[in-house]
Amino acid sequence: MIDKNRRGFTLIELMIVVAVVGILAAIGYPSYVDSVRKARRSDGTAALMNAAQRMEVFYAKNATYTSTLADANIPATSEEGYFNISIPAANAGSYTLRATAVGDQANDDIKGFQLTSTGAKTHTLDGTNWTTAGWND
Repeated sequence: MIDKNRRGFTLIELMIVVAVVGILAAIGYPSYVDSVRKARRSDGTAALMNAAQRMEVFYAKNATYTSTLADANIPATSEEGYFNISIPAANAGSYTLRATAVGDQANDDIKGFQLTSTGAKTHTLDGTNWTTAGWND
């Protein structure tokens, strides 16, 4: 015999809840991933600031800048590993440092950052064209 006082959720109600949760997850997950990637950008910019300090220390000791990371004791990757660090240009009186996104971070809108010896900050959306808008965009 069926107990009329028994209470609970029907299968249809549970399926509706699962569908709603699935829809919310499908909408929210891309936003979450985008926010995580934006937060990781600071890993690249911090690595460039650290590299710039090391370049200045090298300059103070040698009266010239170096074109190799090892000479200035600069790590090849950022602290959290989301960016590769390089020196695309350097001469006796100036340098350009670059942080290029790697792994999942390469799927971010901003593909990399640059910092020059004059303090100019640029970023790239495609990996080749560098903006003068700085790092905050």
